[in-house]
Amino acid sequence: MRRLCLLALCALQTTTCWSQEGDLFEFFREEAKVISASRRPQPLYRAPATVYVVTGEELMASGAQTLWDGLRRVPGVDVIDIRSLYGGVSIRGLAKPLNNRTLVLLDGRTILDGYVDSPSWETAPVLLEDVERIEVVEGPISALYGANAINGVINIITRKPEQLQGGLISAGGGEPGERKVSLLYGGRGRKMEYKVGAGWRTADPFEKERIGGEVAKLYGSVAYPLGEREELQLSGGAVQSDIGTSLGGLGQARVDGQRLFARADYTRANTRVRLFWNQVEVELRELLQSEEPEIHQNTYDASLEQTLVLGRDHDLVVGVSLRRNEINSTIVSATHDLWSLYGEDEWRFARRWTLWSSGRLDRHPLSGMVLSPRLSLVFVPRDRHTVRLSTGSSFRNPTQIENHIDVTELIRTPEGLPDLGARVQGNEELDPELIFFSEAAHNAQLGRLRTTLALFHYRLRSVVSLSPPIIDLSDPDVLQAQITFVNTGETRAWGGEVGIEWTWGSGLTGFANYAYQRLSGDLDGQIARGGRPHHKFNGGLQVERGNLVGGLSFHRVGETIWNENRIPRKNSWRKVDGYTLVNGHLSYRFPGRWSGLELGLDAFNLLDDDHYDILPGENDLVRGQSGERIGARRTARLTYRF
Repeated sequence: MRRLCLLALCALQTTTCWSQEGDLFEFFREEAKVISASRRPQPLYRAPATVYVVTGEELMASGAQTLWDGLRRVPGVDVIDIRSLYGGVSIRGLAKPLNNRTLVLLDGRTILDGYVDSPSWETAPVLLEDVERIEVVEGPISALYGANAINGVINIITRKPEQLQGGLISAGGGEPGERKVSLLYGGRGRKMEYKVGAGWRTADPFEKERIGGEVAKLYGSVAYPLGEREELQLSGGAVQSDIGTSLGGLGQARVDGQRLFARADYTRANTRVRLFWNQVEVELRELLQSEEPEIHQNTYDASLEQTLVLGRDHDLVVGVSLRRNEINSTIVSATHDLWSLYGEDEWRFARRWTLWSSGRLDRHPLSGMVLSPRLSLVFVPRDRHTVRLSTGSSFRNPTQIENHIDVTELIRTPEGLPDLGARVQGNEELDPELIFFSEAAHNAQLGRLRTTLALFHYRLRSVVSLSPPIIDLSDPDVLQAQITFVNTGETRAWGGEVGIEWTWGSGLTGFANYAYQRLSGDLDGQIARGGRPHHKFNGGLQVERGNLVGGLSFHRVGETIWNENRIPRKNSWRKVDGYTLVNGHLSYRFPGRWSGLELGLDAFNLLDDDHYDILPGENDLVRGQSGERIGARRTARLTYRF
């Protein structure tokens, strides 16, 4: 009874107590409200889209050492380790090293690098210890979020200062060359709430000839209550990084520089105003032989949103958003001004039926206007059972690189062969990619067992891809190849996910899921052929007994077939074998006079199944994808909570 009262109290206060027994299992998914599937918080089982939640406790107990590692357990999510400190995440296919078809948010703010519209996960200004939960919305949802939400949204939600009520300091290290320090503190003063986080991490590559990396980050926030249901929140941060990355067929690069952000949120009753600024200042080293391009990119965003209560069973949310994307470098310079209007209507027209309708009108200066509608019909036939049917469309605007890049590189070849001159030019007449989808899903809570089932189908049109190279043979000493970006045909996809989660008494939980997907048609040349892997299995157990916490996760990923990116021949495919990944975690919280101290051990790739997720680069400027052989990583850390 004491334990039940404690759990109920924590749930009512929506706080996380660092030191209480049972932290790992106190997130009631069937009761929790998610904020990423609609414009208003909704119980998970009534959300108008397929949503999976990974809690911060699950993240830490899984042995995950990066944000993207923690998403492997989610069915329908493709995670690829590209190289040390650099990974990629996609949803329901279309995976590639530089994925720009999944929108990644941090507390609702985009963390995509604006010039390529792809996230750099390791440089996100957040510590693993600060993650309250990650919400994964699967399926196109541009009706709420606009461009890049073409296959879904991943929203990383951090802990509120009131959830911390204190802090932690953590230090650890291991192999290969892993060292890490984290500091997090938050609390409440007389007139405000505050939080600050700082971290530093470095890691060697799995392969000695590859590029490792180093990342340092600092961020903070303050929240001022201005009155009843009125609040102003200010936040900002900076990240300094030097990490190796893959640019797909363009080769590898060392991205050295900084990222800054500043943000202001004002809420008054049903009115919300958000302003933010993202800045990227990086140098792409070791990419080109002739120069090391510097990229200066700024994103300015402002949005106003209002909730209108039209009746006891009818709510409407409307909003407007303005954005400016600026980029200046030696390889691309441009300014794009964008705006959007959006709305979402929730109509509970019968006791067990809810109709969600949403739409968004976006304007891009080159691509023009795009309308993104979405409908979801939610039926609750009985308590804790939900059936949902959804349909709609989403889009992705061409990136600033795809529109405006202009770079020429001379590639020296062995003596006796002509050198290769490669020129990549942008295309300002590209159309946006459009996706049309339908989905059917069922969720159920059966005592200690929770089940999910989702089936989907979509068609992706006007796929943006690199054109076949145009070869100029007029110079016998230099083979000239010119490439641009073009809209090709249509990609079709279908598949589904099925999963279960269960609890056995107090302190023991488990999960298992399976995902299937198949793609056909005209694919981006950077995407795995046929949308592979077709089959993915995930499973895991987590246990908490007294002061001991342990977790073990299993992931089986099928084979993939990738484009070698040969020049002058465009498509030359090679297989990458499937692999089995086992991750583990074990931690012990010291009692008594050592209370607050915790020792943790984490193991990535526990079985040492060395593998590639993408192709290695035989010649990083010509073919391959600059992938690194992924090995084992084992680390230990000591944490003190105060």
